Amino acid sequence: MLSRTTRLAALLAVGLTAPVMARAEPHPAIRQGLRAVNQAIAVLRRGAHDFHGHRVAALRALGAARQQLIMALHSD
Repeated sequence: MLSRTTRLAALLAVGLTAPVMARAEPHPAIRQGLRAVNQAIAVLRRGAHDFHGHRVAALRALGAARQQLIMALHSD
């Protein structure tokens, strides 16, 4: 029969070497969407082409979408 100290040491060894479960990123789809929106904003801001006024409208819409995504993340 194993001593109490040996059993405790074995339990600790197993607990310390067991893989640590990574915490899942909350709302990965929303975060991915936010990264995509930020990238699109950056591309449109750097661009020299106006796209017949659609660039400005797209930047406004992307800005609004960005705000909604941020609020969604903070509302949870």
